[in-house]
Amino acid sequence: VLISFWTGFVLALAIGQLWHFLLPADGRLWIIYSTLAAVGFLVSHKEVWYWIKRMAGQWKKLVLFGVLLFGLSLEVAFMASHSIPVHDTGSYHLPATLWNHAFPLVPGLSNLHSRLGFNSSLFIYSASLPEGIWASRPYIIMMGPFILMAYLLSLTGLKRIVFSSSTANLSDSRF
Repeated sequence: VLISFWTGFVLALAIGQLWHFLLPADGRLWIIYSTLAAVGFLVSHKEVWYWIKRMAGQWKKLVLFGVLLFGLSLEVAFMASHSIPVHDTGSYHLPATLWNHAFPLVPGLSNLHSRLGFNSSLFIYSASLPEGIWASRPYIIMMGPFILMAYLLSLTGLKRIVFSSSTANLSDSRF
């Protein structure tokens, strides 16, 4: 599951970069992402149901894990509600993101401002987010999934350390 998240995210970045050659990086990208996620679920539905059945017997651990993840989600939401202390966000991150949201790839954009010429896959991802109530504020929700995934990986690693019967099992852990 953890590797699937990162593989899917890298695929989404590649699709977003190709999309941005012709069209603005907006909410329409999420239609493609959702379709690919549905296809991925249909292809691997047996493995998903097997995992759900296997985890159903461990409901106490799932409840504890859910409570921890909910608490960490509240922490992420609290962190996102603060102002941004770094100057890069206002000087070129946010303007580049909003430009990518409004327009497709424009040759010579760095002639307007040298920082707008730096291409970043995260700018395309961020540009696809500001829809609805998040319009013009993609920085609020952009890093949330990554911070939660870092917490999830940390909890998984902690579980392996605490519940491991020997140090031999820890050598093949993937953090």
